[in-house]
Amino acid sequence: MTTDGERSRLQHLGDTEVEAVVELARMRLSLGRARHLRPGDVLVTDRLAGERMALRINGVPFAEGETVVLNTAMACRVTGMVPLPVTALLPTPAVQGG
Repeated sequence: MTTDGERSRLQHLGDTEVEAVVELARMRLSLGRARHLRPGDVLVTDRLAGERMALRINGVPFAEGETVVLNTAMACRVTGMVPLPVTALLPTPAVQGG
């Protein structure tokens, strides 16, 4: 968990954009099957409707959620937070070549 001191030191990062990924499922399929996928094909997962899914920020587990339908869009309702150090969410510095 973050302390008040950590929050105040990182407050200036509040507008920094990060990549957020909501992961519905992962699966393995053959390259042949992938090559034959067409619009309208359905990939069935072993996940159940309403089952927990992971929310990752910059590749780091950040929260858990569940699938919900909002109007006509599929969405993720956050159901819990994953405790992590604040530094895990900071962008990684670019490597200078040379």
